[in-house]
Amino acid sequence: MRPTCANFVGWLTQRKNCNLAIFSPIGVLLEGALERTAQLLLKRVSIDDIRCVANPVQVKEGWGGAKIDQFPPYNFFALFHSGREDEAIKGMQSWYYQRMLVHGHIFIPKAEGGMAGGSMHRDIDAQHEVNGISLAKDFGNVNYDLVSQVIEKKVNYRFETFRSVRDHGQKFSWDFVRLIPGGGTYHLRGGHHRVAALAVCGHQEVTATVLEPIFLKTIRKIATEFLV
Repeated sequence: MRPTCANFVGWLTQRKNCNLAIFSPIGVLLEGALERTAQLLLKRVSIDDIRCVANPVQVKEGWGGAKIDQFPPYNFFALFHSGREDEAIKGMQSWYYQRMLVHGHIFIPKAEGGMAGGSMHRDIDAQHEVNGISLAKDFGNVNYDLVSQVIEKKVNYRFETFRSVRDHGQKFSWDFVRLIPGGGTYHLRGGHHRVAALAVCGHQEVTATVLEPIFLKTIRKIATEFLV
């Protein structure tokens, strides 16, 4: 049988404990080849043509479907960029806290624009579990100090991303900025913070995947699951 990419991925899937990185330098060469291939499949898109996700929650908040400068973290990045770093960090922390607990977005599904089941929700669950607390679905036994710790960590990560963009521009990552075309523009499905950081730093374009093709998904799976 003639070897194909699908056959290769199938072979890997049957060997989930296989780590190709151990087969150096083969793993290193394959990783480089996959990255170069992915870069050929990614597209450069004008930030001016990009719109924020337009799920019900974001639309209600006033920035759903709008340009990236209406995305609230854009303002915190701009504040940070102007030198008011502490104010920016505290502002973003407060924004996350308000959305999550005051406005109850932690109970709204991600598909509707909420935070239920998202990365921060999972981190809050994990942080409570580490501290011996089985967090109730209604957050009736939530520890607010633990929530604040998770938010602080997430916000620090956001500003680390901003610093990287400010100092180095957009670096290659398998966590692609994801776009979907529609109505003459592109709607974000992932990467709002990176696009906002690029815009604040004066970049005009972003490298992204548009309607991520199957082949690109395949090589991303190989790179992120078997070359780590």
